[in-house]
Amino acid sequence: MSAIEQERWRRIEQIFLQAAEVPRAERDAFLRDACGDDPALRQEVESLLQGDEATGDVEPSTVIAGIIGDAAAGLFDMTDAVIGNYLRHENEVNDYLRGREAEAEALEKEIRAAQPAEENLRAKLLTPRPPVRPENASSRS
Repeated sequence: MSAIEQERWRRIEQIFLQAAEVPRAERDAFLRDACGDDPALRQEVESLLQGDEATGDVEPSTVIAGIIGDAAAGLFDMTDAVIGNYLRHENEVNDYLRGREAEAEALEKEIRAAQPAEENLRAKLLTPRPPVRPENASSRS
């Protein structure tokens, strides 16, 4: 839950607790003054007051539970974002590694393909050859 939402819930709780102490006949004027030009604020407070009247009592813990519930929802949203970020980065790393593996496999294929030619060249270079005689050397004998 953001700081703004927390402050809003604190304000709702404060007005609710004060309004619950005001006699019913004076409550409308109190809410008008306390909520000012914020109809959503007044609606939240009136909803809590109606619950108070329906059950006979709404503990401050009910308001706090609403705040905690919103905070937990915000925490879950934040956790989901962190996990999503982690998974996205993990996927990027895995994609990079798969790309590197593909490059290594391609290089290994090139090396294997070049091996027969290299072995053939090595065999030619290492095969003993008869000595080359200069042409003048054979006519002198």
